[in-house]
Amino acid sequence: MTPQKLLSVLVGLLVLMNVALMVTLMDGRGDRPPPPGRGGEPPPLRQTIEGTLGFDADQRAQFDESRRRYQDGLRDLDRRRRSLIESYFATATPDLDARAQLIEVEAAKIDLTSTHFREIREIATEQQLARFPEVLDAALRVMLGGPGGPGEPGRGPPRRGGADGESREGGPPGGGRRGGRPPR
Repeated sequence: MTPQKLLSVLVGLLVLMNVALMVTLMDGRGDRPPPPGRGGEPPPLRQTIEGTLGFDADQRAQFDESRRRYQDGLRDLDRRRRSLIESYFATATPDLDARAQLIEVEAAKIDLTSTHFREIREIATEQQLARFPEVLDAALRVMLGGPGGPGEPGRGPPRRGGADGESREGGPPGGGRRGGRPPR
C-alpha cells in the first residue's frame, strides 16, 4: 500500500470516528443520569429506609401509610409555598405577610418531617432502632446535601461565590470566570 493510499484510509477512518462522536454527543444519551440505585446513584430513600431497617410486611404497610401522609402533606405545603412566592413577587413592594407565611410553611415542613421520622421510630423494633442512625444519615444527605446528596459532586452544579467572595467547591472566587478576567 502506497503512503498516499494509507493516508487516505486513515483520514477516512478519522472522519468516520468524528461522525460517530458527533452523533453520540447530539443524541443526548450522555446527558441522562443513571437509573436510581445504579451507576453510583444512591437508591431512593424509601428503599434505603426499608432495606436498612429490614421491615416485615406489616411494618412496610405502616411505613407506606406514614410515607403517603408525609408526601401528601409536603405536596400541600409546596403548593402553598409556590402561591406565596407568586404573591410575594407580584408587586413592586414585597408582601411582608406572604414572607411571614413562607417562614411558617418552612417550619411546617420541618414539623411534618419530624413527625414522619417519629412514626418510623414507632414502627421499628428495638433491634431495628439500633440501625436508625444510618437511616437519619441517609435522609439528611438527601434533604440537606452532603456526600451523595444535592449540591455535591455528581449531583448538579456546585454553588459558587458566597457573600464573603470565597469560592465554593473549587470554583473561582465570587463565582466569576477563571483567570480573573471580567465578563465582556
